[in-house]
Amino acid sequence: MRFTMPNNRDMSHLYPTDGYDLRLKRGSAAIDKGKVLPNITDGYRGSAPDLGAYESGDELPHYGPRH
Repeated sequence: MRFTMPNNRDMSHLYPTDGYDLRLKRGSAAIDKGKVLPNITDGYRGSAPDLGAYESGDELPHYGPRH
């Protein structure tokens, strides 16, 4: 993926919103290695939260405007 600076004349397109998959890869050593923090890491799968941006197996959030 190539990143470029946004075009200040067209603020409707700042950065591409596709291709940002911040989930851990299957088999990663960081899966289930997080710390349980009540009200923060609730809803994890497995024996502990993952160290990734998102819990392994969760759906990706939508980035950018919704049409």
